[in-house]
Amino acid sequence: MATAGDRHMHSKAEAEWQQALELEKKLKAVYRKRSFYDPEARNLRGQLRNSYEALLFIDAAFAAANDVELALWRAVFYRPIEEFRSRLKQAEKAGEVGATQIPKVAVAFVKFLEEASLFYRRLIMQLQAVYGDVGVKLDVPKEAVAAATAGRAAGATNGAGPMQSSAVSMPWFLWLVMMQQQQQSQGGYAMQCTWLHCDV
Repeated sequence: MATAGDRHMHSKAEAEWQQALELEKKLKAVYRKRSFYDPEARNLRGQLRNSYEALLFIDAAFAAANDVELALWRAVFYRPIEEFRSRLKQAEKAGEVGATQIPKVAVAFVKFLEEASLFYRRLIMQLQAVYGDVGVKLDVPKEAVAAATAGRAAGATNGAGPMQSSAVSMPWFLWLVMMQQQQQSQGGYAMQCTWLHCDV
């Protein structure tokens, strides 16, 4: 039987879910008129990312039932990745004129992928701290986990215990983390983000 606390968390999750759906509608409307890298689109993606991320910690069962991780991936990361790929193909087909654009697009694409991988790395650390085993294990210092999870553990009172592995161990999720780890092993780079607001 659901407790009052469970009902409160479910109600909070439902409200956050509705907000996320509304933000996604707004983002789709912006995409129809402007570039995916337009400041308004980037701002909406950031808000949507925060909303979906919050759902993972408000109510794990609700998040799993509504495929929040997949919704987060598709709306915030997959769409821009597809747009980058499309721009690169168009530049390649444009011959010499397009060739001048390829380096610029490629650099922006790599930066976007780095930011995405850093976001997911931080998210994994937070999920590990709150739920334990989440299907992906990162070998990180305890201090980094503590810094990444500030404020999260207290907020995740519903659905306590290990989160379902299938919910957070999709191939794209693993690929982003592995890409980031590989780049670090090849010389590394400063772990920072811009519009994703990562601070790992």
